[in-house]
This record gives sequence, structure tokens and C-alpha cells, in this order.
Amino acid sequence: MRVLIVNRHFGNDHVPTGRMLRDLTEALAAAGHEVVVLAARSSYVATVRNDLAAGGAEVRYVPTFGEKYRVLSWALFLVQAWIRVPFMRWDRCIALTDPPFLGGVALLLRPFGGRCKRLFWWTMDLYPEILASSGRIGETGLAHRFFRAINNAIIRRMGGFIFLGECQLERFETYPAWRPENYIIVPPWDRRPIDRVAHEDNRFIEKYNLRDKKIALYAGNLGEGHTFAPLVRAAEALRDAGRDDWALVFVIRGSKKAQLEAAAKDLPAILITDYQPVEWTSDLLWSAHVHLITINAASKGLVVPSKLYGVLQTDAPVLFIGPGDADTAREIRRYHAGEDLEEGGEGAEMVAALDRLYARFLDGDPDRLPPDMTGPEQIAKFVTGG
Repeated sequence: MRVLIVNRHFGNDHVPTGRMLRDLTEALAAAGHEVVVLAARSSYVATVRNDLAAGGAEVRYVPTFGEKYRVLSWALFLVQAWIRVPFMRWDRCIALTDPPFLGGVALLLRPFGGRCKRLFWWTMDLYPEILASSGRIGETGLAHRFFRAINNAIIRRMGGFIFLGECQLERFETYPAWRPENYIIVPPWDRRPIDRVAHEDNRFIEKYNLRDKKIALYAGNLGEGHTFAPLVRAAEALRDAGRDDWALVFVIRGSKKAQLEAAAKDLPAILITDYQPVEWTSDLLWSAHVHLITINAASKGLVVPSKLYGVLQTDAPVLFIGPGDADTAREIRRYHAGEDLEEGGEGAEMVAALDRLYARFLDGDPDRLPPDMTGPEQIAKFVTGG
């Protein structure tokens, strides 16, 4: 069977969708399927350049403007994908959500017989709901209604769906066209080898002079769906208590980075730095005594942070700040991996949680479960019927 996968990113370790697609192509190839990937060469950092990658998948690149002009890159990739996919040869097609509305290719497949029934939508992020939750468009405005109508038309024609969690499914259930016939829920995963690095040998700790600190680490995107205000309040509580034992370390990019830098300028507990080299991934993740993950309440079911599945390979517990019924909070409880707090909590409450989790780190946690790594095989089987 020939499977076409369409997404702007492929194969890059800094981009979760790129990593997961690489794993999926390997699972499909291992099951005997032929895989073609339609992607762009742009990425958050450098991307793969060879046309044969990840289990022998054929990668066809299309030009875009890069991350500096993301909206233009989205538009250019959409146009090229919508033009090319209907005329490409495939038995199954998986469209992701970078760029948004990539699933709109379903609207162009109607003249091509029953191909819509073989098209699957893997929903990493949900638009226009993200635009509404961030305040960029109104929930009752014309733009929101227009894009919802487009999604409704896409859902009506799509052959199947791959969701990251129950909350995402609940968001789709609000669409009149939704029918609970052909979907699967597969949380994110992270198959990178994140080998143990002792603190005394850790290059990240050494570089940033963190040897005498308890480290609470937020590593990844800090975008519209995330919140940092509770952690700023925690840093203020540490300052007001005269405590300098904690370092709240943000290794980030994203739309809210500048806001965080402004809010943290007088808070010595907060350290902000850029993404680290890929070869330092293990050093970075094993530097933490506590890992930090956040989403704001409006983003429940719209984004599911994939960073959890890398940190689950370390010994450090997780503090999730966000809705207690969000998919990430449910996963942390499933794996016995940490605690969750609502984002409106006081700074002292956040610090108390950090202190509890640090004690848990020192004691070890026999109830902690290893992460489920079978996502690629689940999706491959679902899409191909194998």
C-alpha cells in the first residue's frame, strides 16, 4: 500500500511533529508499505536534506519562506499541497495540521471518486479555535463562523481521524458534521534515546552555572496556548522569601518569549535561554529536578504538549499547570508522573509544589510507569487496516 503523509515539518528532532512523522514512516515501512512524504525544507532549525529518510520514505520537498514568515509559509505550503495531493498516487493519505486547514484538501478530492474515504486527519492543533482562544478572532465573529464552516465541510468528507486525547475528541464533537465512526486516540510519544546524564557531567548545568540550584525546567515552545504567569508568581514568592535555591529555567522559543523576558527582568530565579543543540537533548532533560508543562484554560483540547513524553524518560517528576481535566493532566496521573495545579494558584502554592516534587525526586518513585511508545504502530495499523 502506498501512503502519502503531508505536513510542513518532517524528520527534525526540534519539531515534535517531524519526529513523530519519522517514527510513523518507519512503522509503515516495517509493515511493508511504501511511504511518500510531502514537506517543506523550513524548520525551527536545520532540517533533513536527503530525499530518502526514515525507513526509506521518499520525501518530496516544496519551497516556503521559512519560520521568519510563518503565515506566508503556511499559505504557500497550503496552495502547493492542495494542488499536488489530488494528482499524486496514493492509497492512503494522512494530513496533519501544520499548516492549519491542511485537511482542506478533502474539499478538492470530490471529483476524484472515493479518495476522501482514504484520507485521514491527524489533528495536532485545532484552528480556528486556537485563534479564538488567543483573542485574535472573536468566538461569535464572522471569521470564526467561516472557518468553523470550513472545518465542518472537511469533517463531512474526511475518511478518518487521529486525535491526541479525549479533550480533542470533545472539541470535534461540537461540530454538527461529526460522526463517531472512524477515529483513534493516540497520545504523542518521543522515541529519541534520552540517555541518563549525571549532574556532575551535565554540559547544560555547567554552561549556565546551575550546579548549586534545584532546577525546574520548561523546555520547548512558549506559545499562545501556554501560560507563564503562575511561574512568574512562583519566582516572586521565592524572591520575597529570600530563597535562592531554585532556578526556573526556560529553554524556549515562541510568541510569548518576549513577554516572559519583560515579566522576569527583576526575578533572579528565572533563567531564559534559546533552544540548545540537538546533541545536548539528554543533558538538557536530565538537568531537571522538576519538569514544567503549562497550558491555559482556553486551550484545553486545542493543544496537547508533546514535551511530556520526552521528560517521562527521565527520573524527574512533572508539574503541570493548567486545567485538571486536560489531556496532559490525565496522562500525568496515568503514569504517576507528578502533580497538576490550576493556573490561578498563588506563587507560594507553586513553590510548595516544587518543594514536594523535589523531595519526591530525591526519594525516587516506585509507582512511576514508563511511557507508551506504540503510537506509530497504532496509527499505521489504523490507517492501513493492517
